[in-house]
Amino acid sequence: SISTLLTGRYPEEMGIRSNESAVPESVPTLATELSARGWRAGAVVGNFVLRSSSGLARGFARFDDDFPQREAVRNWPERIASDTTDAALEMLDDCTTLVEGRCFLWVHYQDPHGPYDPPGSRRARYLEAERLAPGGGRRLPARKDSKCFGTLPGYQLLHGRHDVAYYRAGYRAEITYIDEELGRLLQALDAR
Repeated sequence: SISTLLTGRYPEEMGIRSNESAVPESVPTLATELSARGWRAGAVVGNFVLRSSSGLARGFARFDDDFPQREAVRNWPERIASDTTDAALEMLDDCTTLVEGRCFLWVHYQDPHGPYDPPGSRRARYLEAERLAPGGGRRLPARKDSKCFGTLPGYQLLHGRHDVAYYRAGYRAEITYIDEELGRLLQALDAR
């Protein structure tokens, strides 16, 4: 979906079949088009799938794909929301120092993607309400692969937990977390 957002083309048109596929160099991106028109383009991404080798870095003057954290289960590189916002604010400061011209800043947050492992005690805020919600006490079987209809895919199983409430609370906490970070980013934009 990100390749479509940044190119205006369907993934199939570009030969993209999975998260490992890259946007071909022959396909213009929003950043290449804006850069050609004098815009300065910067990007901060938190999802390893969007690393510079994805083909999406073309056209960006700065493409920050630093991933200082690791996912809880798969151990994939990632950047959590607060670090993504910090990097975006730094890049925003670079853009606001431009004497003339326009800046396009793409900020992509990894949160909330499974496994739902929000920082701090955020999950605890929602856990009791999710236990009491319909289906909250239901237990989900886990699978070793990534197929998940009615089950937990292996890469999302956290702390041996199988109860629906635990994952719903984690998801709600991730949404709250990213909402806080988006608020921080938007406040900084307003201030600048």
